[in-house]
Amino acid sequence: MEWSKPYLCNKHKILRVLDSRLEGQYELEDVFKVAILSLQCLSVEAKLRPNMDEVVTNLEQLQVQDVKGCNLNRLRRRSADDVARVRTSTTYPQRSASIPCT
Repeated sequence: MEWSKPYLCNKHKILRVLDSRLEGQYELEDVFKVAILSLQCLSVEAKLRPNMDEVVTNLEQLQVQDVKGCNLNRLRRRSADDVARVRTSTTYPQRSASIPCT
């Protein structure tokens, strides 16, 4: 996983590690947010790693933004149950932490 860190912390290099089968069906800003969250999860220091509730909350916030933004490309790939669950989810403030890119 160490090889991926320089790619995950750079908005331009991150495209090199994305599955080409996604064919651009994502927002680069959302991909970058997931990458930063991934880097937090990989932190050597336990206090910098988010707990699973924080991980789920952050990922749900990205889904809620998609629904509110009506990104139809993404909604087509989700099931009706997923979209309904996103609309009723509660959002919480995001944890702020500095992630060193090494």
